[in-house]
Amino acid sequence: MKKAFKIVGLSAIALALFIAVLLFSLYHLIQVGEFRQFLISEIERRTHLKVRVGEAELQMGRVVGISFRDIALIEPDKDRPVITAEKALIRVALLPLLERKMVFNEIRFYRPTLRVERDEQGKIPLPGWMAQLPFRKQAEDQFTLDLREIKIEKGEVLFADPQPEANRASVYLRDLELTIRRIRASDLARSAAEASLKSTAHEEGRLAVEFGLKTAMEQQGDGSRVQLISKGKILFPEAGLDLGQAWLEAETRMEGLPASLVREYFARLLPVRGVRGILAPTLRWQGSPAQRLRVQGQIDFKQLEVDAPDIFAGPVSPGSGRLQLEMEWTPQEIRFPRLEIHSTEIDLSAQGSMRSLGEKEPFLEVNLTTPFLPLVRVRKYVPLKVLNSPPWEYLVKGVNQGEVKLTKAGVGGPLSGIRRMFEPGFENTIWLDAEVKGMGGNLPGDHPLPLRGISGRIVLEKGVLYYRNFKGMVGLSRLAEIEGSQKGILAGRKYLELRVKGEADLRQLRDQLKAGFIPDQAAKAVAVLQELSGKGRFGLLLRTDFASSHHYEGQLSLENARLRIDDFSLSQVKGELSFSPQEIRAEKVNALLGGSPVLIGVALRNLSEKPVFDLSVDSSGVKAGEALRLLLSLGSPQDAGTIRGSLRYQGSLAPSGERNLTGSLELIGVQIPLKIFRQPFREVRGKVILDGKGFDFQGVRGQVAGYRIDLAGRWRYLEKPQLTFTLNSPELDIATLLPQEEPRGNDWHDRLQVRGRMNIDKGRYEGFEFTDLKSDLTLDKRVWRLENFSAKSQGGTIQGAGVFIDATDGLRFSLEPKVQGVPVEGFLKWFDTGTREITGKVNLAGKFESQGATGAERKRNLSGNFQLEIKDGMARRLQLLVRILNVMDLTRWFSFQLPDLKQKGIRFRSITGDFKVKNGIYSTENFIVDSDDISITGAGQVDGPNDAIDAVLAFRPFPRVGSVVSYIPLIGPGIAGIKDSIMVASFHVQGPVDDATITPAPLSTLSEFFFSALKIPLKMIPLPSGEKK
Repeated sequence: MKKAFKIVGLSAIALALFIAVLLFSLYHLIQVGEFRQFLISEIERRTHLKVRVGEAELQMGRVVGISFRDIALIEPDKDRPVITAEKALIRVALLPLLERKMVFNEIRFYRPTLRVERDEQGKIPLPGWMAQLPFRKQAEDQFTLDLREIKIEKGEVLFADPQPEANRASVYLRDLELTIRRIRASDLARSAAEASLKSTAHEEGRLAVEFGLKTAMEQQGDGSRVQLISKGKILFPEAGLDLGQAWLEAETRMEGLPASLVREYFARLLPVRGVRGILAPTLRWQGSPAQRLRVQGQIDFKQLEVDAPDIFAGPVSPGSGRLQLEMEWTPQEIRFPRLEIHSTEIDLSAQGSMRSLGEKEPFLEVNLTTPFLPLVRVRKYVPLKVLNSPPWEYLVKGVNQGEVKLTKAGVGGPLSGIRRMFEPGFENTIWLDAEVKGMGGNLPGDHPLPLRGISGRIVLEKGVLYYRNFKGMVGLSRLAEIEGSQKGILAGRKYLELRVKGEADLRQLRDQLKAGFIPDQAAKAVAVLQELSGKGRFGLLLRTDFASSHHYEGQLSLENARLRIDDFSLSQVKGELSFSPQEIRAEKVNALLGGSPVLIGVALRNLSEKPVFDLSVDSSGVKAGEALRLLLSLGSPQDAGTIRGSLRYQGSLAPSGERNLTGSLELIGVQIPLKIFRQPFREVRGKVILDGKGFDFQGVRGQVAGYRIDLAGRWRYLEKPQLTFTLNSPELDIATLLPQEEPRGNDWHDRLQVRGRMNIDKGRYEGFEFTDLKSDLTLDKRVWRLENFSAKSQGGTIQGAGVFIDATDGLRFSLEPKVQGVPVEGFLKWFDTGTREITGKVNLAGKFESQGATGAERKRNLSGNFQLEIKDGMARRLQLLVRILNVMDLTRWFSFQLPDLKQKGIRFRSITGDFKVKNGIYSTENFIVDSDDISITGAGQVDGPNDAIDAVLAFRPFPRVGSVVSYIPLIGPGIAGIKDSIMVASFHVQGPVDDATITPAPLSTLSEFFFSALKIPLKMIPLPSGEKK
């Protein structure tokens, strides 16, 4: 035991002496400064930099070596430090000290700083002196460099851009921890051999190192901090430490890398204004940059947003996700066999390559594919600013449903050509093949129609965008096939051509056409359709350059469609319609009008300038009610009858333009509710010929209130409507032809002009019955004129003329009748005053005028004058006459047998008088009744409206009783007489006609007319001297 302790003690003393000797040797070497000079010269030789080193000191402790303070490597031409360090520790191998040799195998730098600047091409060059690190063993007489490890602690690197126009912020690597350690080359050599790299399988004389890097990267003024960790191995070639020729196996990981920092250092290559988000790349490297280098890994990103206003309509936001990549590098080519992006917004795969890297014109090719992606997420990625296509912008804004898949998309060609892919002549450098399914949404605009189930292919080839096999729904319309092409989508003159086939919902089609998808004039023509429904198969060809040239043409096949204009409807519409910007045409369209078949042809031409139309209608028989509503705006669909024939209506679509209506119509049992008649015109048959200026009605026969009417004439629809006619009827009640009361302000009635001839064999008007009526009739500005009027009535005749004016305050009229031989009873019926108390025949001539809205008003306003004569009649039981005879009491004066005048009446030869009428009051001064029974004379007035009388009447009974007298004595007030010979009496009659007051009137008050009419000389009656006239 004691022996063991002794051995341990001796060993410890020996070790202590050995260390003391080593330290003494190291101290002695430092004092001479030979190593200091060796170190400075070696660094300057290798880096071509000027070296400045402070004091050196022996470092004792856990690490034994030599430390130097305040180290600086300075660029000779700029006198500016490139690298500085507070301290550098060079570790010394202990055993070689026994041979008085110094072998240095490790260098540690404390708080070094390194400044790296971009060159004029914007690249960050690796300083050449870094490739001259002394990892290879190099021996001098006294010193040997056998560097095995380099460590950097708390280092800092500044990446600066000396060009102010670059506008890049400086980037710092802080808290840099770097370890580079020499390792055996055999393991890396085998990996390189397995990769089939040239000249890498021999390990002799080659240097291999492994490294580990950890640092934090900061951007000036940003505040962000990026963690960078990298580790790996490097196998250098036999000659030198050229990284370009070395074999690499490495892995790099970064966390918190701002995407904006990447954008700044690639700004010259990317047309991007801004990038936001956080990146976290993890990359693995294997190979040699001089031969073949493989890179694999992924880049995680969060909240990524790219602002490229020259490409996209707005910022695009892939969100958060991962980019997985594989890359192979050779001096001649870079290949990307795998590049995949998966995010909350998008999934994308890409492959590509760049060839001919060492030549003047590298060749780039990239191909992209995607699975089906939701359109609502990826529509933002459509490069609208590049396409500069209004249809695409219009479509993208409205799409919010469906999916899209990139079957293939990419760019390929010389790099200079790809940079100019949006210029004419370089369109071949980009291609696209995409599939769309289930696309839907609401297109922008005032009258959007929803898109549903749109599917198809979009192919870009040689600068032309093709639309293939598209189909789907727009609103309720089905698109069966869309094919087309769009030129100039990238560059050059823009031109779109589309061919569309499908089935349109006509109601929605009408709404879209009204909204302005066709020229204004055509839209106005469509706007008159209150209803357009049903389905129609269509084909459309559209060509446009989106500027001055727009052309479309197509066909629309109608099947069981329905249309309505106001109250006019067509159903089961079938036919072909063609259209273009200048014309809409349909030559043979079959339809039902009110259930009756019609054949229609229509054309709208010259739509962009002065549009005209041409409409033709043929039918073997249409319900008269439907036709009349269409032609004359009269009646209802239920009105009886049939109309057949053909019409053609053509002219200008302008409101004030000229139009022309021609054709031929046959009326069969038609009912026409003419506004001017109180009764409709029924059972009408005949022919109507239209010639553009009006129409002729030929052989027209019908009934009004059961009376047959034959009508011929012409209607002219000019500025002033004109009607000329001849009307014949075997029997007619004229009241049925009189106009109904029309509201004022009816412009058509104000402008209507009529001229015609009536011939009625037998008829009546209210109480007036007649035969052989003939008259000329005219109407102008609501003034009706009867001329050359003649008729027969109950053995008499009526002639005359009249004017009737439809005024605002009622009907005005002026009549000049001449009546001869018409029985009193029938005559009075004309005035709704029928009586059997007077018989005889009336002769009348005069002039009347009146006005008023009602019959009572016109009766009160009647004025004029006339001569009246009633011949060979009898007055029976006239109440007023009976009362006067009672007062006269004839039996007292005549003893012979007297006729019973009260019961049998008075037979007269004539009743005559000249009358004046004013405001309905009739007055006369020479009323005479010539009779053998009693002569009557009178003067006064009758108030027709009030049915009152105020008159003086004189009587002479039995004027034919013979007597020769020279004197007639007065026998009472108003009475003179001689018994059984002669009697004269006068009375004042006043009051209501049916109950007038009768008082004797002094004979002295009578004018000479009275006595003359009674055939009594005035001198035969002794009048008091004061009463004589």
